[in-house]
Amino acid sequence: MPSGSRGLRFRGLAIVFSLLAAQAARADSITWVTSAQPVSHLNETQDSAQLSFLTAHLPVFTHHIVKVSPARAYHELEHGSGVCKVGVLLTPERQHYAAFSSRHMLLPGYRLVVRKDRAAALAPAVVKGEVDLDRLGSLTSLAGGYTHQRHYDAPIADFTRAHDGSGVSSVVATGLLFNLMQAERLDYAFVLPMDVFFYTDEAARQKLILLQVKGAPPSVDAGVACSSDPSGQKAIRAIDTLLANDARWAEFVEPLRKWVPPEDFAVLLAGHSSDMDRVP
Repeated sequence: MPSGSRGLRFRGLAIVFSLLAAQAARADSITWVTSAQPVSHLNETQDSAQLSFLTAHLPVFTHHIVKVSPARAYHELEHGSGVCKVGVLLTPERQHYAAFSSRHMLLPGYRLVVRKDRAAALAPAVVKGEVDLDRLGSLTSLAGGYTHQRHYDAPIADFTRAHDGSGVSSVVATGLLFNLMQAERLDYAFVLPMDVFFYTDEAARQKLILLQVKGAPPSVDAGVACSSDPSGQKAIRAIDTLLANDARWAEFVEPLRKWVPPEDFAVLLAGHSSDMDRVP
C-alpha cells in the first residue's frame, strides 16, 4: 500500500476512535479492537465467538467492534478510552498501560512448528525432544519465521532479534506463516499450538510437527485487556463480575476447545489469576 494511502487510513481510524471515545464519554460504551484474521476453512476468527459472548452478556454497555492492525490495537489499548481486546497475552509492559481481567486463560506456550519433510534437516538442533536455539542458529540451510509485533518470551525473542533477516523472517499476521510453510518458503516458525489448529485444516496439519523450545515457558497467560482510563476500568470491573461465575467462564472459553489439546483445555477451563501484579 502506498505511504499516502497508509497515512489516510491511519487518520481515518484516528477519527473513528475519536468519535467512539466521545460517545463513550456520554454513555457506557466499549470499543472492541480485533486484529484476528479469518481463514478459508472456517467462518470465524480466533476471537469472534468470545467477542459475541462478551457483547451479549454485557447489555449495560453499547458495543462497537473495530477491525485494525495489531499495532493499532495495542496503540488504542494504551492511549484510547473505553477500548478493550480479547485474548491479550499478559506481559509486564502491557500490564503497565492496560487493565486486565482478573481471571486468565492458561494456554500452551510458544512452540516451534516444522514441516515434516524438513524435520531431518532440523534434527541436529533437537536435544531430548526440545529445540536448542543455539544449535538452530547454526543450521543455515533452514528458513524460519515469526510474527512481527507478537510478544515472545526469551529465548525465542533473543533468537529472532539475532537472526532477523538472516535465515529468519517476520510477517505481519500469523496466518501468513502457515501459508509460507505450505508454499515451502519457510521450514519452521514460532507459533502457539492453538495457531496450528486454527490456521490449518486436518490435511495440512498432518504435514507439520510441533516441538518444545528449550528454555521457553510451557504456558502463557491471556485475558481480556482494556484501556486504563475510567471507561476501560469500568468495563473491566463488569467483565470481572461476569467471568467470576464458573458457568459463564465455561461458556466464555468453550469456543477454544477445538483448538486446544484436551489436557490443556482442562487447565484453561479452570481459569486462574496470574502471579503478575495488576497495574491499574
